[in-house]
Amino acid sequence: MSAHVNKNVSKKVLKQVKKYLENIDPEKVEKGHGMGKYTAWHGDSKAKSGTDITFQTMSMLTSGKPPTYITIVAPKGRTEAHVTYESSTWSTSESAKPIIDEMIKAIKV
Repeated sequence: MSAHVNKNVSKKVLKQVKKYLENIDPEKVEKGHGMGKYTAWHGDSKAKSGTDITFQTMSMLTSGKPPTYITIVAPKGRTEAHVTYESSTWSTSESAKPIIDEMIKAIKV
């Protein structure tokens, strides 16, 4: 499992993404993933970044060999990732906290 930042995103926007991630309550968010397409998490929209940009967290399972679970943070309604987390496993019982923590750690602003 690892997270990385889109190098084309400004530091200003990355600071907003970091604030958004820090405000997600991992116990209240309901993570999910789609097969081959992104599915939005539920409950993450309550995490405000204090800006006019509304972010959304989404996940999907790729059909590659081996399959990969990809989670992104992007502007709401879009799939251009600002931060991406990838893992070969997905636990439905596990909190979203490890994913959120790795994404925050990847943002160096």
